[in-house]
Amino acid sequence: MMNRATGRWLPDDLAHIRQSIGDILTTHVASRAYRREYGNAALDAIDARVIGATLIVLVSRASAALRRWEPRIEVQRIVPTILDAGVLLSVTATVVRQGVQLTTQITV
Repeated sequence: MMNRATGRWLPDDLAHIRQSIGDILTTHVASRAYRREYGNAALDAIDARVIGATLIVLVSRASAALRRWEPRIEVQRIVPTILDAGVLLSVTATVVRQGVQLTTQITV
């Protein structure tokens, strides 16, 4: 399991899962040539005016993307926070095999 930015080995499975969550949530659907359906359809909602309904769509699509593409976790909660440049998603999940809780934050 390699760090995608540095090429160095990640210290453990939790670091790899966090990296995977970030990759899923920041990848536009259809942006990968050989995996067109991979990614997060919620990114299309970011371009819309960010209001309550947009946040509901954002959280729903992010949750669906994680359920589909990251089978090592069960999403417990995604909390959106509006920023000046995007939305911060605070993801809380349970790692299925280990039964431990994982929390990470991704800006989309």
